[in-house]
Formats: sequence, structure tokens, C-alpha cells
Amino acid sequence: MKKKILLSSLAIIVILGLAVYINPDQFFTKLILKMAGSYMPPEYETDSTILRVMEEHKVSFDRLFKLSDYTSMRELQKQKLFTLPFIQIYDEDKKLMKAASGSECSWALMNYFNQQDSTQLVAYDSTMYDQMMKLIIPVSILAPKDTFDYYVLAGWANFSPKFAHELFKETNKIKQKLNGEVCINYINLDFQEGWESELESR
Repeated sequence: MKKKILLSSLAIIVILGLAVYINPDQFFTKLILKMAGSYMPPEYETDSTILRVMEEHKVSFDRLFKLSDYTSMRELQKQKLFTLPFIQIYDEDKKLMKAASGSECSWALMNYFNQQDSTQLVAYDSTMYDQMMKLIIPVSILAPKDTFDYYVLAGWANFSPKFAHELFKETNKIKQKLNGEVCINYINLDFQEGWESELESR
């Protein structure tokens, strides 16, 4: 019981932080929206529970990751990268081309891959991909070779189901349309089993 209270408290703090970051002028409006259908009490997740969600929602992916520890979650928050959901689109050289979060994810994904002339898009960050990889560990790798034209990092969490399910639908569309060209990398952002001691010491 104590663990569940601690976990719920930490998740609410995360949601509060997201509400402020998304729109500091509409704090309570954003908070209410998140608590109404976009938030559920968190549980400690495992590789098995993460994979079960992928199977239940028939999510197509090439690589599935999770945060390596609570410190990694805090690092994403510190860099203002912990948003639910988020997407980052990279070119074949792992240079960041596009990033979006929240309700912008669907639009950014579809708009980017429907571009008639992607040569006009400029890669503007060559370090972000490696930074992200340092914070995550693999759950399931179906396509280990880097032979893709694009790489999509997509962050989601079970404690924000509405956003996660919307993201799943959009990435599945991209995967069906551009299979073999786009590498879909999912990153689960839930609290993980094994973090208990680290969380309780804070």
C-alpha cells in the first residue's frame, strides 16, 4: 500500500510538471484534462507487462525500450524532454529532423512522412539520438541492423493511456505505409519494477 501511495504521488508530480511545461498560463485546465481520461494510477511495469500492451494493441515496432532507471527519468525531465507522448524523427545518419509532443505528435508524424519533397528538411541536431540511447535499455529488438532511411523515437506511458493509444494508431499507419524505410523505436516511460529502493530513498 505504501509503495502504491508513493508511486501515485510521484506520477502526479510528473503530470503536474507536464501541465506547467505545456502551458503555464492554463495550469489547472491542463491538469483537469489530464486527470479526465488521460491519466490512470501507475503500476510498476516489467518487460512482460510492456510487451503485453504492445500485443493487446497490435502495435508494430522494430525496437522497444524502457528507461534504464529513475535517474534517467529525472534527466529527461531536467532537459524538458519528458512529455507524453513524444516523437523524435531522425534521418539515416541519426540527425534529428523533427520533434513533437502531446497532441502535436499525430500531426507531426503524418505531415513529415507525407512531405512531397523531404530534401527541403534540414537536420539540426546530431547528438540527441546518442543522448537518448544512454538513458534507455532494450526490452525487445526485432530489427537490430541500422539499414533504415528514418528512425522514429516514440515515448509513451501506461499511466497516460489515451495519449499512448493515439500514438500507437499513428505509428502503425506509418509502419504499414513505409515498412522497411522507417524504424519505429518505442520508449516506455513508466516507473519500472526494480526502482522501488531508488524511489523510496528520495
